[in-house]
Amino acid sequence: MNKTAVNLCGRNGEGARRSPICCRACGDPLRTSTAANYWACGKCGSANLVIPSSAIEDNIRYFDILFDSGVNAVSRSRKLLFLAFERIYNFGCLKQSREFFHALQETHRLLRRPGVRVLEIGFGGGDELARLLLAGVDAYGIDISEVAVARFRQKYGEFADRVRCSDHFDADVDVVYSNALFEHLDDPTSFLLHARERLGHGGLLIIRLPVLWRGTTEKDSADINFWIPCHRVLYTTTGLNLLLAGRGFRVLRLSTLEYFGFRVMNAMLDAGCNSIMDLRNPYLEPAVLKCSSNYLVLLVRAISRKSLCSDCVVIAQPI
Repeated sequence: MNKTAVNLCGRNGEGARRSPICCRACGDPLRTSTAANYWACGKCGSANLVIPSSAIEDNIRYFDILFDSGVNAVSRSRKLLFLAFERIYNFGCLKQSREFFHALQETHRLLRRPGVRVLEIGFGGGDELARLLLAGVDAYGIDISEVAVARFRQKYGEFADRVRCSDHFDADVDVVYSNALFEHLDDPTSFLLHARERLGHGGLLIIRLPVLWRGTTEKDSADINFWIPCHRVLYTTTGLNLLLAGRGFRVLRLSTLEYFGFRVMNAMLDAGCNSIMDLRNPYLEPAVLKCSSNYLVLLVRAISRKSLCSDCVVIAQPI
């Protein structure tokens, strides 16, 4: 079968022909505005961002600035404190934590099977892609940020030919993988249809993304994941299942965990850190993170600070 190059970032295709006031997950008309420019779907509950600018333009603009600015400096002491509090938090939801980390372990295994060919879409900082390559996996990465690609090639020169700046990929793979990308797409339908075309028999789609786990209100809208203009959809698990099933995928595993980092970043928002550029990570250097409270206080507050979203891992297969 002759397969042409496909756009994997969801800019054109079947989904793009749908009305922008329909839910990107299930296609139901959107009637209820909730937080800022997000509209809630009455059928599946997913929150859809409705603005005139395109996802590709907005995300290129943001991520080029992000990767060119050096704001990702991680504080080792803050990371150790964060991990200690995260363990305490996860102990309170032990069953869910174990199930989620088993899903992460399965993902790790599936990405490293002998002979598997992996495409990571939206590799960003490139650390996950580099770990796969260093483990001997036949892996490739694409990203729409020229700066991200240049940074990866500079940092991992031996793998420079494994990445490119593009929103499409024209070769068959065994696994299509993305982490913190799917919620950035205007047109998830095109992404899924094209990914399905690239995957052979037994191929896998593995995505990791934030999902809504409870309803939204104006009062609740101060949440790190209501990120305008980059997060275009905050799916519910119902919405994800409907979307994947409708585009020819069978969900093999879907696991969620209310990530402690979301709570920490929400506590940072409460403390006056209102720049999304500073909130890409829950343990950035103090010089980067400008909050009115010290970090230990923020971690204590985060234990009880609710988040609207959970971290989610989905493993799916074309039918």
